[in-house]
Amino acid sequence: MRWVYAIFALVFSAASAQQGTIVDVAKRLGATTLLQLVEDAGLTNVLSSKGPFTVFAPTNDAFAALPADIIQKLKSDKKLLTSVLLAHVVNKTTSSKKFKDDELLASMNTDAKIRINIYLPRYVRPIPPPTVTANGCKVSMADQVATNGVVHVISKVMYPLPLKDNVVEVVHNTSSLSTLYKAIMATGVSDIIADGGPFTLLAPPDDAFSKLPPGTLDSILKNKTAAERVVTYHLIGGSKYKEALLPYNTSHPGIHDTFLPTLEGGQLVFSVETDGSLVIGRKYKVVKTDLTVGNGVIHTLDSVMIPPPFP
Repeated sequence: MRWVYAIFALVFSAASAQQGTIVDVAKRLGATTLLQLVEDAGLTNVLSSKGPFTVFAPTNDAFAALPADIIQKLKSDKKLLTSVLLAHVVNKTTSSKKFKDDELLASMNTDAKIRINIYLPRYVRPIPPPTVTANGCKVSMADQVATNGVVHVISKVMYPLPLKDNVVEVVHNTSSLSTLYKAIMATGVSDIIADGGPFTLLAPPDDAFSKLPPGTLDSILKNKTAAERVVTYHLIGGSKYKEALLPYNTSHPGIHDTFLPTLEGGQLVFSVETDGSLVIGRKYKVVKTDLTVGNGVIHTLDSVMIPPPFP
């Protein structure tokens, strides 16, 4: 039997040699931009060490999609670069088979967590595999095994960094959302929004509230029931990143739209316009997406949605 164990040992050794470390696997995957930034940050030796690590590795195209000034900022600020890169690394091996929806993984950046989401497709036959995201970034290739961990390839860079504050705190600390904060505080559910979740907030900025008919905002802020209806109409249970809002087949408008219930009890219909913009009810445009916060995710709208029927 010794020769059997010897063969197994040789096979395992050969497989390990082919796998290599996280850095070796990233090289084989062609993640040259990531590797260069890892080297610039002085993290190559770390990711070549014993580990184990789980690395959510953005592709070259993911980095190329960042604005040029952001790339330059990362390259010129080693501390920021290190923080961003470590926010993509977990100090243990995590297989995609063990992922859970709305699971939070502690990254090696102690100020940033990685929220995993698993979105099951609907209205499509044959049923494709679930979409898995990490802080809203689609996992395009999972479970690339290394000798010191595993690499999951993602379609975007996790930037800006996730915020630790909850939904209410983020709204409070964002100057352009001051009116929305007033509306939240006018309700009786502000503590639930702050302490519960996860939630998806569709956040209208101040200029969106200014477009409401005269007197509408005052009536909302002075009426607790009205404020509660408006605020909860902008809230969806669970973390619904952009990947969860996009229709499954944009070539057939209206047929494969995404329908999601709000906490108010209504239903929102998400679709994609011919120009590629994501809209709700063919009327309200989603301007910015995928700001990860402590208890969910925030998207910004161009208008305030008023739940029907509304006085």
